[in-house]
Amino acid sequence: MTGVISNVEIHKYYQIADVFVLPSYTEGTPLSILEAMACGVPVLATNVGGIPEIVKNHMNGLLIFPKNEIELKKSLKTLINSENLRRKFISNAYETINNNSLNMENKIKILIKLYVDYEVYK
Repeated sequence: MTGVISNVEIHKYYQIADVFVLPSYTEGTPLSILEAMACGVPVLATNVGGIPEIVKNHMNGLLIFPKNEIELKKSLKTLINSENLRRKFISNAYETINNNSLNMENKIKILIKLYVDYEVYK
């Protein structure tokens, strides 16, 4: 365990990782999953909060139920032992990251439109 890693150093850790695992019990939409995907690291995460909006089970990563150690071990073993599955997830994750719904410019445009529409109906 490394403890806190600076923004400057974090990408080095993603680059040496074979798999990114986030076994949270609760979560919002974690930036760490997006970072891992952008760095080409296959993701294994729990099916909580906003995670399923990013990770599509068996498409661009694996989702498991929280607090299920057996499923966590099984899924991690599956990812470690299947290079083809890891490559599939990496490829599909790049598409997810580049998807318009995750694009920052599009998010800003949507947010501005919400404010403009709100002012019109006020």
